[in-house]
Amino acid sequence: MHPAPRRRARRRLHFAACVALVALAACGDGVAATPPPAAGTPPIELALPLADLPQPPWLDIEGAKGIFPALSKETGRMQYDPLAMLVLRPDKKYTFDFPEAAGGKITFVTNNLGFREDAPTEVAKNGRRILVLGDSQTEGVVNNKESFANVLEARLAERGPPVEVINGGIGTTGPHNYLGVLLKHLDLRPDVVVVTIYDGNDFAHALQIEDTLRGRKPEPFPPAAREASKTRWPEQLPQAFNQAAVFESDPPAVDRALAAALTACRELARQADAIHARVIFVALPAKPDIDHDDDELQATMLETLHLTREDVAVNTQLGSRLLAALAAEGRETLDLLPALKQAEGPLYWRKDWHLNVAGHAAVAAALLDVVSAGK
Repeated sequence: MHPAPRRRARRRLHFAACVALVALAACGDGVAATPPPAAGTPPIELALPLADLPQPPWLDIEGAKGIFPALSKETGRMQYDPLAMLVLRPDKKYTFDFPEAAGGKITFVTNNLGFREDAPTEVAKNGRRILVLGDSQTEGVVNNKESFANVLEARLAERGPPVEVINGGIGTTGPHNYLGVLLKHLDLRPDVVVVTIYDGNDFAHALQIEDTLRGRKPEPFPPAAREASKTRWPEQLPQAFNQAAVFESDPPAVDRALAAALTACRELARQADAIHARVIFVALPAKPDIDHDDDELQATMLETLHLTREDVAVNTQLGSRLLAALAAEGRETLDLLPALKQAEGPLYWRKDWHLNVAGHAAVAAALLDVVSAGK
């Protein structure tokens, strides 16, 4: 146990600024707080006005750049959107080295609408359509055909008529972005919307956006997490341990983060109801909750951040609490933790703690029966 004065000092730190390192995703993009759009920004007309959130756009492009630094890269793979805040740039393809992947490389491809799909997405439907929302874990640090959305599509085709499954995942995003993506693409009229909540950092991300929208000013974040994320484990720590670190330093923020995520999820479900889409909320655990192929490294990380395994357990606890709250309101939910614990691993890359090919296949297998049921 660490000295009490140090722990008490950490607890006095405010949570909001800690999220600067929590929502880093596949491309290593950071997060920083920013003010809401300037007064006079023209509103966006929606078929159904938002109930418990300000009407979009929530951030103008300059404000969005403050939260999503990838937007400052004019030729980068991401671009601003007034509804989703951050989307993938359409019609892009690039290949990068990734030693753990088969062949040592991974190729990212986006289609005409910026989805991680090889083929164009047409507005007109030809059969059943499923839209999968989520962050970089959903988008996938894998080739397009290996993402769980695309594996699910292939598995569904083996069972009956083809079903279009669209991978709407976007790295560095969170629950409010998932809502924005649905709002942006309501014209696609999905029959099913799968909302993938990533236990590892989505709750901190939701609170960051909530604090930004409410004009709350962040304070300095825990120095141990900040330094380690910059110099030692910039890709791994944001996938689970940074969120745990900020919640350990500010315990009241746990409930605030849950409330922020729940607000976004409720609004997403409400918008899906308006287009008669079935909604399934899915909780995806992080690598430390599933794999044991790098336990020694994880132990070093925990020591550096002054955390225990009990501190990190807040991530899956939040996922369970969110699903329980949504289920109590009559929403469909699926916790992937039991299924992934039983799957043959490892299920996440060691390099950046994103789902590997086997992990995406395991998620698709867990989703198969759930999405096959109902309409």
